[in-house]
Amino acid sequence: MIGIDIISLQRFEHALLETPQIVDIILHTNEKRLSTDTRFVAGRFAAKEALLKAGCVINTPLLFSRIELIPQEFRGILVKINEIVFKVGVSISHDEDNVVAVAINSEANIYGNDNSNLIYPSKWKNNQEGDYGE
Repeated sequence: MIGIDIISLQRFEHALLETPQIVDIILHTNEKRLSTDTRFVAGRFAAKEALLKAGCVINTPLLFSRIELIPQEFRGILVKINEIVFKVGVSISHDEDNVVAVAINSEANIYGNDNSNLIYPSKWKNNQEGDYGE
């Protein structure tokens, strides 16, 4: 499945000024260490919305602050949901007025109701050596 989200930076900045605690709702603790800039937070929000739309968190009570997006030097963005590595493609793009994010979840079962085995397969868990592959 594919999920996409677009955010107006002007509207998002206004929301942050009105409710600064939104940053704590959206960003994972480790993401807050990287930045709390409006563009960064908006990009993370758009990406997490796209993940939801791509079916990455079905059957899971979830706070956005439990999703961590970790930039990888040559492998895109690593996605951790509730501290478990998830195999999904995510892309975030910014321009002057908008932020857009796309998530591609090739493992989502769009034909059945029970995606629980696809959400957190044990083979995707992070091992102690930091190998995130299968």
